[in-house]
Amino acid sequence: MPLFVEHRRTSPKTLKARYGDPVVLDVTSRGSEPWVRFSPFYPHGSIPIPFSPGKFGVSVEGIWQGLKVFEKTEVDRDVMAVTTMKGIKRSERRFGKVLGHRAGLDGDRLLPYLESRRQIYLPCYRFVLEIILPDLVDELERLSNDGPVTLLDFQTNGNVEDLSTPLSHAALIKRHIEGDWPWTERIVLPKWSENIDPIVKQSQWYVETEPRVPAALKVKAEALVNVGDPVGAMRILQEAGIQWPNSKGWVMAHIPLPRPRPAPIPCPYCGQPLRTMLAEQCLGCGMDWHDPKNVVRHSISHE
Repeated sequence: MPLFVEHRRTSPKTLKARYGDPVVLDVTSRGSEPWVRFSPFYPHGSIPIPFSPGKFGVSVEGIWQGLKVFEKTEVDRDVMAVTTMKGIKRSERRFGKVLGHRAGLDGDRLLPYLESRRQIYLPCYRFVLEIILPDLVDELERLSNDGPVTLLDFQTNGNVEDLSTPLSHAALIKRHIEGDWPWTERIVLPKWSENIDPIVKQSQWYVETEPRVPAALKVKAEALVNVGDPVGAMRILQEAGIQWPNSKGWVMAHIPLPRPRPAPIPCPYCGQPLRTMLAEQCLGCGMDWHDPKNVVRHSISHE
């Protein structure tokens, strides 16, 4: 079944009339876990800033807003580091007319609106879908295969060239899953190892130089890799200050071929396999323990 995109204010009655009994998912910053992670405001961290080698932003929207140049002000690096999903928007009312987006933090040229969408917003959001949220994208695709799924957004425009209205990230999710991504550019980070995972090599998400990993940390990370827990290895590297994409690149280069598949971790509440070894929410029963002191249960539809 196809995915559908509707405005967040569309009533349940209207959705039912149009699509029968769809699974309705709010993918805006006001949505619930885990779907809120699709919001461009969500603070994933370590998103490469286009035209800025070695520089990263916290959210897609932060990078988009931060690279805007106004009549009264330049690039805002602080906005790119916001982790609260608030205070990210920068308006013409406050800063004057938008002149364009700077091609990188220290770039010497301004990109017009359409090129900014193509070379800044789309590559950043694609990075989130392909590298940060692949499991959630897979789950969304599975739900859409089982029946109609409606994504709610504050915008519904999926045409990159339609500059009369803001672009809908929900529409981009739909186009990504349906194999209809509107622009081919990615953030290209040259590889540094011939042992990079073929999928990563094909998609061109590489890192340029091998990060320096202290000997003791290297032993721990390699141990996790060897027992089939690459995600755990990436986490301890990140905790030691080796951030995306370097942590992923290091792990991919040290996983032996063929790649081991870790045994699934059961949900502590229902026993169903979790999506990843570090999952803190079960998409089977809806239990969410991201905050161990406030475990909640989300409504999950399997129709």
